[in-house]
Amino acid sequence: MEEKKNKGSKMMLVLVILMVLLIGLVVGVFAFFFMNMGDDESGSQIVAAITPTQVADLEFFRISHPINTNLLTGPDGARRVSFNFEIGIDGNHPNSSTIMDTLGRAESVVRTIAINVLGEMTAEQILDIGGRAFLTQAILDRLRTEFQTNLIVDIFIIDIMVQ
Repeated sequence: MEEKKNKGSKMMLVLVILMVLLIGLVVGVFAFFFMNMGDDESGSQIVAAITPTQVADLEFFRISHPINTNLLTGPDGARRVSFNFEIGIDGNHPNSSTIMDTLGRAESVVRTIAINVLGEMTAEQILDIGGRAFLTQAILDRLRTEFQTNLIVDIFIIDIMVQ
């Protein structure tokens, strides 16, 4: 009988120790994250990049009609895509209207860049969320290079259909 009492006491002691360690771990993790929140400049920039004020400051250039082009053939055999997008321009910059005019005059260049990026992808890549992120980033990078500007800040997919 006394052996069961000792066994129960030991079990209770182990449970109490485990609970104390678990609570300490949780408190430590929260303290670590809260104390380091302000130190990560890149994290602050990410949060700042999606504030409503900055989205409201964007100007948008939309291509005149969707792009219909071929894809690389993937395992499912899909080979065509219809793609429509807008280009986000930094509307706070004094040269934003100039870049908007330039994009309007050079829409064929914009379309060619998008067609070239799409032509390097399969349907599976485009349908995957990571593939769409790659698609928009690749178009963004190539547009910035072609037009030699960082005023082009984002690519927004309006419609995408794969056949």
